[in-house]
Amino acid sequence: MVPYECLALSVGRASALGALALLSSCAAPGAFSALGSAGRRALTGPSLASVREQAEAIDFKGRGGWQRLADDLLSAPLSIWGDVSSLVRSPDNWVVLGGAAALGGVVQNADVDLWRYQERGANESDLLPGGMSRFLDGAGDGWVLFSAASALYGYGLVSENQEHYLAGRTAFASMATSSVLTTALKVLVDAERPNGGRHGYPSGHTALSMALASTLQTSYGWEVGLPLYLLSGLVAFQRMDSGAHDIDDVIVGAAIGYLSARQVHRSRHFEFLGARVMPFMDPSTATTGLSLTWSF
Repeated sequence: MVPYECLALSVGRASALGALALLSSCAAPGAFSALGSAGRRALTGPSLASVREQAEAIDFKGRGGWQRLADDLLSAPLSIWGDVSSLVRSPDNWVVLGGAAALGGVVQNADVDLWRYQERGANESDLLPGGMSRFLDGAGDGWVLFSAASALYGYGLVSENQEHYLAGRTAFASMATSSVLTTALKVLVDAERPNGGRHGYPSGHTALSMALASTLQTSYGWEVGLPLYLLSGLVAFQRMDSGAHDIDDVIVGAAIGYLSARQVHRSRHFEFLGARVMPFMDPSTATTGLSLTWSF
């Protein structure tokens, strides 16, 4: 696939982002296989078993709730910056973002009335009932989602439940990473919303709800994740139905939220010589250390 053919896939407001990522991947031989491998790497997260192993390794006896809270607050700025930096510096993530931007641009330019906002008034929905629209608007609001993650984190901290503590901490980090990226793009692109507002691209509501859904699916399994993914999809639809966003805004927002969660999960696992490094403890002998696990 030659560069000008890749460039043709990216149209509309997303053209610069999509073309940049696609050109970086299409210029070399074997572009399709490289794109596929890169996309799979970006979208793959840790297994549920490995997340639970990580949770079990958290020792509340060594550092109590208040000490752990203080440690997390002090380390949060650098940790979030590290997650943002890791996501932006990964070529695999840019392949997915470029694909999402190109897809959003193509669909946005298709003449389909379903996602075309028909102006009725400020933030008034076309298809959804008013009560449901307001509920979904609130369900994707940053204050609501960060409060939910904080409540999960706080419950895990107070009850010394390792699984809930880790899930809440990871959810907060994923959404914070997503917020930094969406805010930066909103300011840089400054796209007009269908209802006339500013900073439409990408959708922050969609990104945050997707980040939370992806994090909790990885932390608890599909029993929890599937309803949250469906809720995130409804939030995205509401954003289009109310005229707050175009379809390319929500597609790229969903990609950013998903990738943010995956990147945070990956960055919490350390590797050495291709092996995953995890804390190790043998209760029968009181032996502690590090375990190395290779995947073949």
